[in-house]
Amino acid sequence: MVNNIYQHGSCITIDGTEFIFISGGTFAMGSHENEGNIDEHPQHIVNIAPFFISKNPTTQLLYYTIMNENPSLFKMNSNCPVENTSWLDAMRFCNRYSDKYSIKARLPFECEWEYSCKAGTNSKYFWGNCDDPNIIDKYVWYGKNSNNQTQAVGHKLPNSWGIYDMCGNVWEWCMDWYDEKYYSISPEDNPKGPTTGKYKVMRGGSWSTSICVRSAFRTWGEINQIDNTEGFRIVIEL
Repeated sequence: MVNNIYQHGSCITIDGTEFIFISGGTFAMGSHENEGNIDEHPQHIVNIAPFFISKNPTTQLLYYTIMNENPSLFKMNSNCPVENTSWLDAMRFCNRYSDKYSIKARLPFECEWEYSCKAGTNSKYFWGNCDDPNIIDKYVWYGKNSNNQTQAVGHKLPNSWGIYDMCGNVWEWCMDWYDEKYYSISPEDNPKGPTTGKYKVMRGGSWSTSICVRSAFRTWGEINQIDNTEGFRIVIEL
């Protein structure tokens, strides 16, 4: 029913914040056998239900609008992504955002994040397999071009689904608990990660890193940790 109302890639706006409709589909999650880290294997088929994802990471302006505070270290531009936010902070934001606009906002599950990032590709990066710094520079704020700080969202090229800053700028929290071996037991339909754990998944790399901007790269953090490389984006559940 939802796919009959919205077309894949169509955009809605909620009080100035843009969300991209991601139609349901199937993709290969994780990295090829000869690529990536052990926790990105095995590559496996996942079926995804439709959802909306924010076009950009959550900005400092949006965070302040909802939470009446800005915890970020880098405050030079309110359109920079909010950082210094823990997983718990991100969840509190989602809850308040949901209440304010009478929707179901939350962090993306890891499968939703990677599906949105890959945008129909199965390559190392969402732009292909090219490691040329001149090409990477067109898409990503990372350790080689960021001037050691976050940058305003939406100024690099988006992926083919029109989503910006999926890699670089800030790490993005996901809903899932982290487990290095989860991919070997992951269900095929809408996996939601382990039921318990110590760490939460983060995706996408940041302004401070140069090797973590592959689409399938995974890392983790404790739910109450804060760092000026860590932010989030939200999805709207249907």
